[in-house]
Amino acid sequence: MYKKILIFLFILTGLNSCGFSPIYTDNLNKNFNIQIIEKSGDRDSNNFIELNLKNYLNDKNENKFVLKIYTEVQKDSIAKDTSGKTTDYELEVISNFQITYKDNVKNVKITESFSYKSIDDKLTELNYEKSIKKNISSIIVQKLLSHLSRIK
Repeated sequence: MYKKILIFLFILTGLNSCGFSPIYTDNLNKNFNIQIIEKSGDRDSNNFIELNLKNYLNDKNENKFVLKIYTEVQKDSIAKDTSGKTTDYELEVISNFQITYKDNVKNVKITESFSYKSIDDKLTELNYEKSIKKNISSIIVQKLLSHLSRIK
Protein backbone atom coordinates (compact mmCIF):
# COMPACT_ATOMS: atom_id res chain seq x y z
CA MET A 1 0.00 0.00 0.00
CA TYR A 2 2.77 2.42 0.95
CA LYS A 3 4.67 1.42 -2.14
CA LYS A 4 1.74 2.48 -4.41
CA ILE A 5 1.39 5.82 -2.62
CA LEU A 6 5.14 6.43 -2.90
CA ILE A 7 5.10 5.61 -6.64
CA PHE A 8 2.08 7.89 -7.16
CA LEU A 9 3.79 10.79 -5.36
CA PHE A 10 6.99 10.22 -7.34
CA ILE A 11 5.09 10.33 -10.66
CA LEU A 12 3.09 13.37 -9.58
CA THR A 13 6.25 15.23 -8.56
CA GLY A 14 7.98 14.26 -11.81
CA LEU A 15 5.12 15.50 -13.98
CA ASN A 16 4.78 18.69 -11.99
CA SER A 17 8.39 19.70 -12.52
CA CYS A 18 8.85 18.57 -16.14
CA GLY A 19 7.67 21.86 -17.66
CA PHE A 20 4.48 20.57 -19.24
CA SER A 21 2.15 23.26 -20.55
CA PRO A 22 -0.94 23.01 -22.77
CA ILE A 23 -0.50 23.58 -26.50
CA TYR A 24 -2.78 26.59 -26.80
CA THR A 25 -1.41 28.50 -23.81
CA ASP A 26 0.53 30.82 -26.12
CA ASN A 27 -2.69 31.84 -27.90
CA LEU A 28 -3.85 33.56 -24.74
CA ASN A 29 -0.83 35.83 -24.96
CA LYS A 30 -2.18 38.87 -26.82
CA ASN A 31 1.09 40.36 -27.96
CA PHE A 32 0.07 40.91 -31.57
CA ASN A 33 -2.46 42.93 -33.49
CA ILE A 34 -4.75 41.82 -36.31
CA GLN A 35 -6.20 44.15 -38.90
CA ILE A 36 -8.81 42.80 -41.31
CA ILE A 37 -8.76 44.82 -44.53
CA GLU A 38 -10.96 42.66 -46.74
CA LYS A 39 -13.65 40.02 -46.26
CA SER A 40 -15.39 38.13 -49.04
CA GLY A 41 -17.40 34.98 -49.44
CA ASP A 42 -19.93 33.71 -46.89
CA ARG A 43 -21.09 36.66 -44.81
CA ASP A 44 -22.16 34.68 -41.71
CA SER A 45 -18.88 32.79 -41.40
CA ASN A 46 -16.83 35.95 -41.97
CA ASN A 47 -18.78 37.80 -39.28
CA PHE A 48 -18.31 34.93 -36.82
CA ILE A 49 -14.57 34.85 -37.58
CA GLU A 50 -14.30 38.61 -37.06
CA LEU A 51 -16.28 38.36 -33.83
CA ASN A 52 -13.90 35.67 -32.52
CA LEU A 53 -10.90 37.81 -33.48
CA LYS A 54 -12.35 40.86 -31.66
CA ASN A 55 -9.81 40.69 -28.82
CA TYR A 56 -6.93 40.95 -31.30
CA LEU A 57 -8.33 43.86 -33.33
CA ASN A 58 -6.46 46.68 -31.63
CA ASP A 59 -3.69 49.12 -32.54
CA LYS A 60 -1.65 48.91 -29.35
CA ASN A 61 1.02 46.41 -30.41
CA GLU A 62 3.80 46.67 -32.95
CA ASN A 63 3.37 43.09 -34.18
CA LYS A 64 0.69 43.71 -36.80
CA PHE A 65 -0.86 41.07 -39.02
CA VAL A 66 -2.93 42.31 -41.94
CA LEU A 67 -5.57 39.80 -43.05
CA LYS A 68 -7.65 39.30 -46.14
CA ILE A 69 -10.33 36.68 -45.56
CA TYR A 70 -12.19 34.62 -48.14
CA THR A 71 -14.67 32.08 -46.79
CA GLU A 72 -16.67 29.55 -48.74
CA VAL A 73 -19.41 27.29 -47.35
CA GLN A 74 -20.44 24.09 -49.09
CA LYS A 75 -23.48 22.08 -48.07
CA ASP A 76 -23.46 18.60 -49.58
CA SER A 77 -25.91 15.75 -49.36
CA ILE A 78 -24.14 12.65 -48.03
CA ALA A 79 -27.07 10.24 -47.53
CA LYS A 80 -30.55 9.78 -48.97
CA ASP A 81 -33.45 7.52 -48.08
CA THR A 82 -35.18 5.17 -50.51
CA SER A 83 -37.48 7.91 -51.81
CA GLY A 84 -34.54 10.15 -52.71
CA LYS A 85 -35.00 12.61 -49.85
CA THR A 86 -31.76 13.78 -48.24
CA THR A 87 -31.33 12.52 -44.69
CA ASP A 88 -27.73 13.58 -43.91
CA TYR A 89 -25.80 16.70 -44.86
CA GLU A 90 -22.19 17.77 -44.57
CA LEU A 91 -21.42 21.44 -44.03
CA GLU A 92 -17.86 22.37 -45.01
CA VAL A 93 -16.34 25.78 -44.30
CA ILE A 94 -13.22 26.63 -46.29
CA SER A 95 -11.36 29.74 -45.15
CA ASN A 96 -8.47 31.25 -47.05
CA PHE A 97 -6.39 33.84 -45.22
CA GLN A 98 -3.85 36.08 -46.89
CA ILE A 99 -1.55 37.14 -44.04
CA THR A 100 0.81 40.08 -44.42
CA TYR A 101 3.41 40.48 -41.69
CA LYS A 102 6.45 42.76 -42.01
CA ASP A 103 6.27 42.82 -45.84
CA ASN A 104 5.94 39.03 -46.04
CA VAL A 105 2.77 37.58 -47.56
CA LYS A 106 1.61 34.09 -46.68
CA ASN A 107 -1.55 32.24 -47.68
CA VAL A 108 -3.20 29.88 -45.21
CA LYS A 109 -6.13 27.60 -45.99
CA ILE A 110 -8.15 26.12 -43.13
CA THR A 111 -10.97 23.67 -43.81
CA GLU A 112 -13.44 22.30 -41.28
CA SER A 113 -16.52 20.16 -41.85
CA PHE A 114 -19.45 18.83 -39.85
CA SER A 115 -22.04 16.16 -40.69
CA TYR A 116 -25.60 16.35 -39.41
CA LYS A 117 -29.05 14.85 -39.91
CA SER A 118 -31.73 16.65 -41.89
CA ILE A 119 -34.48 18.34 -39.90
CA ASP A 120 -38.06 18.48 -41.20
CA ASP A 121 -38.62 22.08 -40.09
CA LYS A 122 -36.54 24.19 -42.48
CA LEU A 123 -36.37 27.21 -40.16
CA THR A 124 -34.96 25.05 -37.38
CA GLU A 125 -32.51 23.53 -39.85
CA LEU A 126 -31.32 27.01 -40.94
CA ASN A 127 -30.80 28.03 -37.30
CA TYR A 128 -28.92 24.79 -36.67
CA GLU A 129 -26.69 25.44 -39.71
CA LYS A 130 -25.98 28.93 -38.38
CA SER A 131 -24.91 27.53 -35.01
CA ILE A 132 -22.71 24.98 -36.82
CA LYS A 133 -21.08 27.82 -38.78
CA LYS A 134 -20.49 29.68 -35.51
CA ASN A 135 -18.81 26.68 -33.89
CA ILE A 136 -16.73 25.89 -36.97
CA SER A 137 -15.65 29.55 -37.16
CA SER A 138 -14.37 29.45 -33.58
CA ILE A 139 -12.32 26.33 -34.43
CA ILE A 140 -10.94 28.07 -37.52
CA VAL A 141 -9.97 31.12 -35.45
CA GLN A 142 -8.14 28.93 -32.90
CA LYS A 143 -6.17 27.30 -35.74
CA LEU A 144 -5.46 30.71 -37.26
CA LEU A 145 -4.22 32.12 -33.94
CA SER A 146 -2.00 29.09 -33.47
CA HIS A 147 -0.58 29.66 -36.94
CA LEU A 148 -0.05 33.39 -36.31
CA SER A 149 1.77 32.73 -33.06
CA ARG A 150 4.20 30.46 -34.94
CA ILE A 151 4.87 33.11 -37.64
CA LYS A 152 6.22 35.77 -35.31
